[in-house]
Amino acid sequence: MLEVSGLEVRYGSVTAVKGISLEVAEGEVVAIIGPNGAGKTSTLRAITGLVPTAGGRVVFRGTDVSRWKAHRIVTLGLGHAPEGRRLFPQMSVMENLRMGAYRRRVPSEIGRTIAQVNALDSTRETRRILLTPSQQFIPE
Repeated sequence: MLEVSGLEVRYGSVTAVKGISLEVAEGEVVAIIGPNGAGKTSTLRAITGLVPTAGGRVVFRGTDVSRWKAHRIVTLGLGHAPEGRRLFPQMSVMENLRMGAYRRRVPSEIGRTIAQVNALDSTRETRRILLTPSQQFIPE
């Protein structure tokens, strides 16, 4: 599903990532572990098009996205969800879900996803409930 080979990321003259390669199969979970400054975030940002690659290839579901921008890559279903609470705290859970689905073009997909989330926690069915700190950290 995802193949990364020889990925390089540079910020000016500083090499942040040098020659990383990995493969992620459909349904597989992979963790990138390392100390601060090791290039974990830069790797993920390059894979999802948030920063340009300086070398290597990123292939997602058979399509080479190495030089694509993030807004184009996300249409294929590959995106970056950074750590922390980068949500819209004044909006309800439902409003945050709809914001996350803005690129989906098939309304039934959005409805199906919202139904799945509602099944996880019935409090999400109430439109005006604001996100509590614990809800902001519920894994996807």
